Amino acid sequence: DGFASSNYTAGTLYNQNPTITGFTGAWSGSTNVHAGDSTKALTYSSITSDNTGGSYSLTNITGRATRDFTTTFSNTTVYLSLMMQVDSATTNNAYRAFELRDSIGNRFFQFGSEADTKSTNWGMRLQTGASTYITNLTTVPTVANQTVFAVIKLVLTNGAGGDAATLWVNPSD
Repeated sequence: DGFASSNYTAGTLYNQNPTITGFTGAWSGSTNVHAGDSTKALTYSSITSDNTGGSYSLTNITGRATRDFTTTFSNTTVYLSLMMQVDSATTNNAYRAFELRDSIGNRFFQFGSEADTKSTNWGMRLQTGASTYITNLTTVPTVANQTVFAVIKLVLTNGAGGDAATLWVNPSD
């Protein structure tokens, strides 16, 4: 979802429900999460823009918003890509992450910066079956107002302990 201004009314993301392939239902969660403002769209040097703009942003550091996928992923490999930017880079336990959750709201994958690692590098966290997290930091530093491009490969299985994730931050071709 590119949060394009052609799909969203600029302003709160809460209750917006544009028809976008792969997603279902309206956005839920905090009313301080905004989308559809093409002036805030992120760009990355090696990615050609489709010029539709759009963004997802928090006006405050509190709150989150969620929307469901229309597909259940199991016994498959899924690739995701996203661009992300933070307005400051500190080690003060600020929680800034893109999360994937299961159908009952448990986090199982996070990509972000500073979550609880006290590091200013980008990284990912994976949830194990025991509800503990494995943190993997990259060598890519978090720089205020600098966009990073992430590619995530998720190998999802039905078997216990068989899932795997690979993360590339600012990859070259």
